[in-house]
Amino acid sequence: EIYTLSLHDALPISSWMLAACDSDTADLFFSNDPSLLKRARAICRTCEVAEECLSHAIRHNERHGIWGGKSRRERLELVASNKGETSASND
Repeated sequence: EIYTLSLHDALPISSWMLAACDSDTADLFFSNDPSLLKRARAICRTCEVAEECLSHAIRHNERHGIWGGKSRRERLELVASNKGETSASND
């Protein structure tokens, strides 16, 4: 499958203008190649809007790609751990 959605489609213009990724690097974020995904994560570590990107991916249940430096599995784990913390704090 080919995915054409990019971070730039997902965030407001003011945010994506600050993003470290661009159309030249978009393929890295949706690759199955571990070395390319490592490069994508490195880009995220330098990004000013990585938190916004990650929040977007979680809010919209993005199923594919690296968003804010996290894979889908990592995003799901983050959501699950946050739900556990919220439940524990409500007890």
